[in-house]
Amino acid sequence: MIDKNIIELINKEIDKTISPDEKEKLNQYLEENPDANVLFTELLKTEHMLDKMEDKTPSPNLKERILNAIDYNLYSNKKMNWKITGYLASIFSGSRTKYAVSFALGMIAGLIILTVVFYNSTFQNELENYNTSGTIGLHKSGIVQTVDILSEDISGRVDVSKVNNFYGFDIKLNSQDKYRLLIEFDSANLSLDNFSLNDLNSVSLEKGPDYVQISGSQDLDYFLSFSAKASTSEKFILKILKENREVFKREVFVSKN
Repeated sequence: MIDKNIIELINKEIDKTISPDEKEKLNQYLEENPDANVLFTELLKTEHMLDKMEDKTPSPNLKERILNAIDYNLYSNKKMNWKITGYLASIFSGSRTKYAVSFALGMIAGLIILTVVFYNSTFQNELENYNTSGTIGLHKSGIVQTVDILSEDISGRVDVSKVNNFYGFDIKLNSQDKYRLLIEFDSANLSLDNFSLNDLNSVSLEKGPDYVQISGSQDLDYFLSFSAKASTSEKFILKILKENREVFKREVFVSKN
């Protein structure tokens, strides 16, 4: 085996960068080691052959010709497909599958929680802003009085309910002609709290200091609620007018108990 330091000295000798002391050391080693001497001879012959070769300057457009000759379609798609396949395989293999599924489930759960929190917060704000908590209870409470309406071409019913300081009127009427429903009340203690239309027909609502009037026609289903300053017995007057004629009138007395 030839010492690597001697190989380095052989290269220096061929390159003519060897110092006198290194040259003496190399010559002594070559005399004592035939294998090193054969290597030195072969490398020296190779160097002489290279020196005799003429320098060839490549064509200026050689690089462009080589690049144009390459069919990149043979490599890009396969490489990209391999990367995608490898990436997907790495996600859905081993422990990564567990982490990926856990992360996805965590994201879904987080979105559900945020939605519920946002909905509850928004809904609570709506209740506070419009004071509809009493009207929700009115829908769930027992009806304290029912007024049946059958007059000329108008038919229907009004269900009256009461919860604490809230009074509700669930109104369902049918008429082929236009009509106006008028509810009169004592504005000293009562005020209109909420109005909701339960069908797709349009109505017009008019509010006064001591009355509320709804104008419409055909099948109408809507709900009115009133809030009271104090829990008292209240009297409401229901009127139905066609054009300017009063075709129905009924007093509704709701006890505070």
